[in-house]
Amino acid sequence: NLIVLERRCAWRGIDFELSYRAGLKPLHLPGQVSLRALASNIQARTISLGGATTNLLGEVGQTNGVPRWHGQFQTAYVWGPSNTALTVNYIGRGVVDNTYIQGGNQALLSINNNTVASNTTLDLSETVSTTPWGGSTLELYGVIQNLTNKSPPVVGTPSDNPFSIGTSALYDTIGRQFRLGVRLRY
Repeated sequence: NLIVLERRCAWRGIDFELSYRAGLKPLHLPGQVSLRALASNIQARTISLGGATTNLLGEVGQTNGVPRWHGQFQTAYVWGPSNTALTVNYIGRGVVDNTYIQGGNQALLSINNNTVASNTTLDLSETVSTTPWGGSTLELYGVIQNLTNKSPPVVGTPSDNPFSIGTSALYDTIGRQFRLGVRLRY
């Protein structure tokens, strides 16, 4: 007997990008400011396996799911060798699993609360550039990810740990992180 398992993944959505940069001389201030917004609206996300199709749109409690909306907004101030940026990361609300029935009475598909709240985190970064050796560029940088140390939403998942905290594919599950580094371009 020949068994053929065919798997298909389908996505459909719209990506948005808007950016603006301006010098601050009209305000009698040094440097320039830039604003950038990125957003994605996912309209369909399905997986088909062996003729059965699973709708993953809006599932944020499963590994393969995606929220309907996610985005990022960054504002940066550049003055001489310094670049300071604040980034807002957004993950839209969703559900644990599209097949669950909230408040239902079927043991396997019932869940008390199938909703997962949206999540917003902030990142702060600073980069200072210099050219100490002719054409080479030396950059010193520091980043604080998840500046406010915000925890991801608690998401019940069908696993050995029934109340894991978010999914690492979507949410920051580590918390506030500090990074310092040096880049040399020659």
